[in-house]
Amino acid sequence: MSKRKRKRRTVNIGEYISANELRNYIDHADMSDLNFLETLIQQKRQLILAKEGSAEFPIFQKVEARLHEDETAMRLLIKQAGTVRLPSDFEFTPSFLYGYFRDYPTDEFFEKYADWQKTIKKLHELQTKIGPILAIREQIRQSGFTITKMRYSQRSLSLYLFIPLTQASAFEVVFGRAFDVMNLTADLAVSTTKEAASFSVRISDHVSGQFFNSKSQQLQKYHQADVNIYI
Repeated sequence: MSKRKRKRRTVNIGEYISANELRNYIDHADMSDLNFLETLIQQKRQLILAKEGSAEFPIFQKVEARLHEDETAMRLLIKQAGTVRLPSDFEFTPSFLYGYFRDYPTDEFFEKYADWQKTIKKLHELQTKIGPILAIREQIRQSGFTITKMRYSQRSLSLYLFIPLTQASAFEVVFGRAFDVMNLTADLAVSTTKEAASFSVRISDHVSGQFFNSKSQQLQKYHQADVNIYI
C-alpha cells in the first residue's frame, strides 16, 4: 500500500476529507479499503444516533439528572467556601479544576468531584451502547418494517419495538439469520397467536431476566419479546 493510502487510514475521513476526495478514494480503493471505510461510516452513524437519541432512554435521563445534581453540589461547595465567584454560564473545564484543586484543596470537594467523574463515565458507557441499539432500530425501519409503538425499560437499556403481525413472516425472511427469531417462529405456528395485532422486538445489551417489584414485593420476570436482539 502506498504512503498516501496509509496516511488516509489514520484520519477521520468524515471530518478531514472533502466529498470529491472521498469519491476519488473510493474509485481507487481495494476491498480492504472499502471494508475500513464501511466500518468508519458505521461507527460515525452510531455516534450521531447516540448523540441525537440518548435522551429517549429513561435510564440515560436519570443519570443525566444525577450529573446535573453533582455539578450543582460542586458549585454550592465553591460558593460556600467563598474562594471563587462563578459566572452563570460557567462549566467545569479541566484547567479550572486543576487550578481549584491546586489552590483550594478540600476532601469534601474532591469526593463530590469523584462522584461527578463516575457519572460522566456512566453517561459515556450508556451512549456507547445506545448507538448500536438505535442503529438496529434504523436498520429495521429502513428495511421497510412499520414500528407502530416503542417502549423503553425504566431500569436498563432495553428498547421494545412493536411491528404489525402481518409483517412477521417477512421479518423472519429478512432477519432470520441475523437475529434470534425462534420465539416468533414458534408463535406463528400456533393459530391463536395470529389474533394478536403485533409482535415485539427487544433490543438490549443484556438477556432478559428478573427484577424486584416494590409494589407486589415479589420477583417479577421482564416482558418476554418475540424477537431478541443483543448488541
